[in-house]
Amino acid sequence: MYMITKSQNISEHFHSSEFVCQHCGEIKIDENLVNKMENIFSKLKASKCIISSGYRCPEYDIQIGGFAGRHSEGLAADCVYYDKNGKMIPSKIVCCVAYDLGELNGIAKIDEYYVHLDNRSNGYYHGDEARGNDNYWENPYGYFGVSKEEVSKYTGNKSKPKTIALGDTVIVNGVGTASSTGEGARTINYVNQEMKVIMISGNTSRPNRYALNQYNKGVVNDPFSVTAWFSINDIKKV
Repeated sequence: MYMITKSQNISEHFHSSEFVCQHCGEIKIDENLVNKMENIFSKLKASKCIISSGYRCPEYDIQIGGFAGRHSEGLAADCVYYDKNGKMIPSKIVCCVAYDLGELNGIAKIDEYYVHLDNRSNGYYHGDEARGNDNYWENPYGYFGVSKEEVSKYTGNKSKPKTIALGDTVIVNGVGTASSTGEGARTINYVNQEMKVIMISGNTSRPNRYALNQYNKGVVNDPFSVTAWFSINDIKKV
């Protein structure tokens, strides 16, 4: 860990003055954090990134959040990325890209466009601060309802076609309308749920739709089974 404490260029798109404490005017920012933010910048093919809050002296951090956290250690930044057309990139997309890169342990959605990124070395923080400080996620794709195709609009990485067959066991990250005997239909957000393909839609108005079965993994008439329809973007073959 190397802390930048003076005004200087840190990387191609970031200058240390962008991370200055808005209370005391001091600069303290982790060079590795900035390098990882630069990797997100590159992956998104961004045109710019605006820092709303970087380093916060402990006194200011307590004023803002009630405690001295990663910002007071010079390990965090709140920011918004812009696409090549100068439009703000949705925070849920940035969260997914940061998650896929796997370099930062602290990633959170602040609002529709701003994200919190931090380079903590111990533990993980995957948050949804837009819904409160006690809301967390494991996989941003399933939690925020984002598909790989949506992310590829920014990264340019086209996902390879998947081949899913009847009987395949898959991992589900997505929201499905599930039905089970005795309980009726309900909407469930599945996160890393193992299920089995029991039907593939042949309806041209709903192509690439898969009926997945949960508990019994295939026995449709089992009273304890849960069946839900998902798109190809929500499932991954085991």
